[in-house]
Amino acid sequence: MSDTPPYTDEELARRAARGDPDAAEALVLRYEQRLYGLIVRILGRPGPEAENLFQETWLHAMRALSDFDPGRRFSTWLFQIAVNQCRDRWRREATEKKARPALEAGAGSAAADGQDMALEKKEDILKLRSFIEHLPHDQREVLVLRYYHQLSEKEVAEIVGCPAGTVKSRMHHAIQKLRRQYREAEDPV
Repeated sequence: MSDTPPYTDEELARRAARGDPDAAEALVLRYEQRLYGLIVRILGRPGPEAENLFQETWLHAMRALSDFDPGRRFSTWLFQIAVNQCRDRWRREATEKKARPALEAGAGSAAADGQDMALEKKEDILKLRSFIEHLPHDQREVLVLRYYHQLSEKEVAEIVGCPAGTVKSRMHHAIQKLRRQYREAEDPV
């Protein structure tokens, strides 16, 4: 495919569904970073579990390419598969009653003079990640899709399978919880 003009995602999906391995590889290369980032943010942590869900998402997508509706955006379809894979994982986790692992120890450690702005920014990022990880799953999903992946509310609604009004409501509640957590962390009285 190197001598051909760039294809749209939807055209690549059609070609991959017909068995074109170059088209399938092109899709993976286009989406691997965004897809893995989405999964990590929804799960709240990187690692083997995120890598497994990443692989499962691609396997599921490649098997279902013949069912892909070229009238839809490929990214929306793929992200919907990823969200469903994460939801399935949460269900398995709940039924197995596994405790969620604690945040990685030492992520915020620094040199003795750790008051510099870079450290504070890193701590703020870790704090935000921790707060997001503790949001209810439905709120975390819409927040990650809307802000980290800059999808429209309509696209988020399509991915998570609910009306746009529900997406707005979940976003509102998630932001309110994050604000409350920040206030409590700043003023723990």
